[in-house]
Amino acid sequence: MIIELQPKIIVADECHMVKSLQAIRTKVLLRLSKLVQRFIAISGTPMTNHVVELYPILRMVLGENGIESRREFCDRYSKLELTRWGYHYVGSRRLPELHKRLVKMCMIRRLVNEVLPDLPDYTRQTIPVELPEENRREYVQMNAAFADWYFEKFPEKSQVQSAVIVTKLGYMKRHVAYWKLPFVYSWIDDFLEESDKKLVVFGLHRKVIDGIVNRYFSRGTQRKPFVVKVDGTINMDDRQHAVDLFQQRPETRIFVGQMRAAGVGLTLTAASNVLFAECDFVPAVHSQAEKRLIRISQKNHVQCTYIVAQNTIEEHVADILQRKQSEFNSAIDGGKAIDDFNILKELLKRMGEEKFSRLK
Repeated sequence: MIIELQPKIIVADECHMVKSLQAIRTKVLLRLSKLVQRFIAISGTPMTNHVVELYPILRMVLGENGIESRREFCDRYSKLELTRWGYHYVGSRRLPELHKRLVKMCMIRRLVNEVLPDLPDYTRQTIPVELPEENRREYVQMNAAFADWYFEKFPEKSQVQSAVIVTKLGYMKRHVAYWKLPFVYSWIDDFLEESDKKLVVFGLHRKVIDGIVNRYFSRGTQRKPFVVKVDGTINMDDRQHAVDLFQQRPETRIFVGQMRAAGVGLTLTAASNVLFAECDFVPAVHSQAEKRLIRISQKNHVQCTYIVAQNTIEEHVADILQRKQSEFNSAIDGGKAIDDFNILKELLKRMGEEKFSRLK
């Protein structure tokens, strides 16, 4: 249908959704990019996870003859290594060079403080929590069982199956999130008691999201809800209705969202406080979710709070988030650490030097 319109220019918003050359979405856009005079790709976070994800976007903007092959691009700016999950391009290198190439070839990068200098600032804080002893013992057993399973299942690195590993780690991560819920409830209770402000809460798993919604649902009515929810089960019309209630109704004080379902395209500026009950593996998911509050209509300083369970897989996730965000800063912003996503750094400050040494 788009082809029949014979457009001369195509503008692809949220182009970071195009990551793999094998995906149907990418194939369609690649075909369309060949039929127009100009292809413009827009995103606040064009590199969400790895530097190799930039290639499909560059291919659409520059064309087949405007950039080297994917293999050449990845070999130069990443490394093909035999990891625990098989052969993959991992890490990044020559990022200052890549940044210069992007600026010279096609990239116009504008930071929020450059285009919206009057937009209120925001800060991040991390609250480390210690799991109860019973949950701690169960976690230690779970971690040991995972290690035993891993080395028995995959004695050779070449045998590793990434999907199986991710599933096992996700199982541990979910349990930590469930055990951490009492701390999340306590933080929300204190927030509601100490202020009359609104609050946005982001999570990943249904049990966490529904647990928060159910705890505060009875404080409102069907016509005047105290809490609203947006996750993958909510259709588009109902999503917008939930947003409208939160933005416009003073009695609707809590918005609970699934990070990937509610973290893009919504405006939640009625609140200036956001709580993350869980951590995703991708820093851009967090950045996008935070930006639901940090938008043009926001008038107040925004506080982003992360609750992280000490000495668990969540600390490793926080480390991954910080490292990946550093790669993004270097490749896209030329090494400007203006929006450095350093959850772990603050967490280690709170934990103290002695515990930090053990994490190394």
